[in-house]
Amino acid sequence: MLLLSTFIACKAPIEAPSDFNDLLSYTYMHTMDEDDAQLRAGIDNLLAFSEANLDDLREGYAVSNLSQEALDSTGETFPVAENLYGVTLQYLVEYPVESIVYANTVADGMEVYPANYLSYERENLSELDCFLAWTCDTFRYRSIITSSLALGAEMDSSYINELRWLQLESGPGFVQRSWMDGEAESSVDWADMTANFYVAFSYTTPAGTETIAASWAAVQLGDVSLPEDILKNQAIAGLAAHGEDVTAYLDANGVPVLD
Repeated sequence: MLLLSTFIACKAPIEAPSDFNDLLSYTYMHTMDEDDAQLRAGIDNLLAFSEANLDDLREGYAVSNLSQEALDSTGETFPVAENLYGVTLQYLVEYPVESIVYANTVADGMEVYPANYLSYERENLSELDCFLAWTCDTFRYRSIITSSLALGAEMDSSYINELRWLQLESGPGFVQRSWMDGEAESSVDWADMTANFYVAFSYTTPAGTETIAASWAAVQLGDVSLPEDILKNQAIAGLAAHGEDVTAYLDANGVPVLD
């Protein structure tokens, strides 16, 4: 009887994927799980992949689209976006994880990303103070953004953002995922964006905060599809700019580490 009860009590080890593209979908899918065991298994594999492929991740490259299962985990229904294109990049910000979280949740988005947005509003969908105090594991908010385009054009878009704390051996970490809430509204008929997704894992290192990020977007500029190399370079530059903008904001403001 003791042997049987011991067998029942033992859980099979969680097997997260080892393929990087599958890991991105897996991480996206499990970010907001009630229990973080599956997410942690994926994070372990992400760290192992980064250690073995850091040079490639520093340069950035194209990735496969998120799985349907990952998209369904948001609770939303997304239209099929045949022109969805994704990239990944790993970058370092020489500030603590908690300061990165502050920049992404508390700081004025127009101050953090002044070159990207004409306006940026944030609507908290869960308790921020609880999250910052580590008494809540997760936090949700909506960001409402007006972006500048070429030739004076503008685009309005709304995003759902979700963050989750992780306490790792190296120190604090967090996962963030987001998706565009509905379609963007453009002031011109030659620019349109029908989908946009993002996932990132940020973790403590002796040098600061390392982030492994990936983003996917379905963008149409007129009737001409952009060449893949242009799409890749622009998307990777966008991920790199995120780290550069956060660094510039923290350099200027000296945000303290959260308690």
